[in-house]
Amino acid sequence: MPDPAENADELAKFREEWKQELRGDKKSQSPAEPKEAGKKGKSPEQQKNERERVAMADLLNLESTSQAKPEKSVYITERQLQKRFKERISAAQTAFLPRDKAQPCLFGLLSEEMLLKIVMAVVGTGVSITDLHSLSEVCTKFYLLARDNQLWKQIFRGTTSKETQGSITKYAAPSWYKLALKTPRIAYHGIYIGCCTYIRYGERSFQDTSYQPCFKIIHYRYLRIFPDGTITLRNTPDPPESVLARPVSIQKEALKGRWRLEEDYLVAEFVKHIELPKPQQPKGKKGRSPATPYGISSQVHKIRWRLVDAPMTRLEWRSFVIDVKMADGDVYSNDMQVCNRHGVPSRSYPPFYFEPIATSITNNDLPNGPQEM
Repeated sequence: MPDPAENADELAKFREEWKQELRGDKKSQSPAEPKEAGKKGKSPEQQKNERERVAMADLLNLESTSQAKPEKSVYITERQLQKRFKERISAAQTAFLPRDKAQPCLFGLLSEEMLLKIVMAVVGTGVSITDLHSLSEVCTKFYLLARDNQLWKQIFRGTTSKETQGSITKYAAPSWYKLALKTPRIAYHGIYIGCCTYIRYGERSFQDTSYQPCFKIIHYRYLRIFPDGTITLRNTPDPPESVLARPVSIQKEALKGRWRLEEDYLVAEFVKHIELPKPQQPKGKKGRSPATPYGISSQVHKIRWRLVDAPMTRLEWRSFVIDVKMADGDVYSNDMQVCNRHGVPSRSYPPFYFEPIATSITNNDLPNGPQEM
């Protein structure tokens, strides 16, 4: 039977060795001695305790390594990147290196102010953020031009309302580039698309009244905004793939009108004139004035959308009113009730999502002009 005093001495010795290992103390044996030398003459229980002690030491070493301070981040801010690019250009004394030293690069002959004016004239207010990002990937100089504060100031002021500009720029000196990306605004380099889906039931069969056909109807609303204040709206079953390939195709039979911005809302008015038949003289009744034809002479569609999210802003319906003018001069107003009592748009009026187009805005792509309002 083992002696309790001997077991207590062995346990105390074990604890002392464990403390020394945790403190990082070196073992008393010389380095020339093999590590397995101490295992000779030890019982299996002592060898097991030793293995557990080694495993615990390795675990503590691993935890101390994981808690070490992380290395300094290699990422830099955008301001630091622009500063480095400017220093590189000033050190090289040119922003464009010619392929042939005998023929200087034409861009290098232009001043920075002239380059910026060219970019602002080409971009205008119908800016495509994707195109500007592609321009910034050409070289360091174009990167600095694509991030110029005056350029994005022009873009921001041309795509947001005066109320939005005043409320944002009232409290701090803004970075126009960040404001343009974070503020909901309209875009001119694409088409806003709304997909409408509903179920329509057909007539019941005469022979089998339990059968009734069911049809799924899909049509699209295409909305396009132009910098000159023109806006077009077209309802058609044509899919977006065909319309985005030929955006001029939706301008032929589209409603044309004018738009304006009010705070975070896009307000548009579309006028549709309807030709009435000419009044005819009653037969056999001379001297009487012709009867005034009865019918609708014109319709004014007043629509209000809200700008939501950024930078790819979507348009949510908020109101839709149709003013109908009769031939006799009477005017009727019809509210289409696009939102429920909680202010949520109904399923019949889904939001518009923006899709860019490959072609730029040219004179041939512009509509013939809005009708007189």
